[in-house]
Amino acid sequence: MPYQQNLQCLTLQVVVLNAKSTRPDYLLPLIIHINGLLQSLIPGSVTLINDAGKVTNFNLGTG
Repeated sequence: MPYQQNLQCLTLQVVVLNAKSTRPDYLLPLIIHINGLLQSLIPGSVTLINDAGKVTNFNLGTG
């Protein structure tokens, strides 16, 4: 999605959950993790969260 859309000019924040399954038992820990991040997300940002809970800020320059 970050490669397909120019999100930097928008006021929304995007969080991508990179999970091996969409089952609730996989997603719930990641969704809970998002709650702690909400205040720190900046407009136009894309944040990736993997299965292990690792948070990565996506930058088009570094991918």
